[in-house]
Amino acid sequence: GMASGRDATRRSGDIAGHEVGAQTERALRADFATALAQLRRGERDRAVRALERLAEAPGEFVPVHRHMFTDFGINLRKSKLPRVAIRHHLRALDLSPDDSHVHFNIARAYYDMGDMDRAERHLRASLDLTPDLDPSRRFLDFLLERKAGAANADGTARKAAR
Repeated sequence: GMASGRDATRRSGDIAGHEVGAQTERALRADFATALAQLRRGERDRAVRALERLAEAPGEFVPVHRHMFTDFGINLRKSKLPRVAIRHHLRALDLSPDDSHVHFNIARAYYDMGDMDRAERHLRASLDLTPDLDPSRRFLDFLLERKAGAANADGTARKAAR
């Protein structure tokens, strides 16, 4: 009857939607690889512009795409582009707001930028979501120790500790 036809359409629609998602991801990952190659060739400004555009990529993203934006973010942080990394991690957070690991990754990038307060805020958000997330707990302890040290140490003590 008519109902089974509608079900078939809905099913093929889901498959099509999934396929579009997979194609989008393949295309974005290819663009990302191209931009990283530009970065390695020393075309920094051009690469950064492309990588920022990727963070704003339009499209029907679903929670599983969080992994792609997370991969991009981690790669960019290791490529010494923490500011662009954060934009990709925030995109992952949009797709998966309750993901404690995404908050941890954002905290690492803010730490690399020297923004201890934002790093701390995201570590606390991470631990609110997953209280026993060991990397976040250890990182927060380290961060609070550093902040305390910076607050009550003068330059010579800091130099000695280094």
